[in-house]
Amino acid sequence: MTKMADLQTPHSPNWCPGCGDLNIWSSFKNAAVQEGWDSSNTAIIAGIGCHGHIVNFVKINSFEGLHGRALPVATGVKMANNRLNVFVFTGDGDCFGEGGNHFIHTCRRNHDLTVLIHDNSLYSLTTGQTSPLTARGFKTKSTPQGNPDEPFNPLALAIISGAT
Repeated sequence: MTKMADLQTPHSPNWCPGCGDLNIWSSFKNAAVQEGWDSSNTAIIAGIGCHGHIVNFVKINSFEGLHGRALPVATGVKMANNRLNVFVFTGDGDCFGEGGNHFIHTCRRNHDLTVLIHDNSLYSLTTGQTSPLTARGFKTKSTPQGNPDEPFNPLALAIISGAT
């Protein structure tokens, strides 16, 4: 049985106060204890961005990949060991910007992956540029007149691409 202490690492989260990543991390650890996920049966794959730091804060086999490449890495891990519970932690920019094509093809292939998307509607590590999910009109340093683009609906894209 997995205990909370089994998941602890020597590192403490460095996310900003109020960041949703803290709640996602805490919820994942609670679920891991409840479901009995550990390094013998679980892998975490993360992309680049604030969300990717989760690999440092949970003692489970993990990999932090390149921008937009978490989904193909996770697909490879799942194909190599179909018995693993594979969790992907990715941000809205990471998943739908750099990794948009991988998102579509991962949905088409419909492997048994759990994808947790940290949607803050920005590329926050790079002074807050807009992401594909930033609301139209939202002002940032790189769009002082407001974002000219409409965000798209990632759930609709997942469904029409074949994800279940």
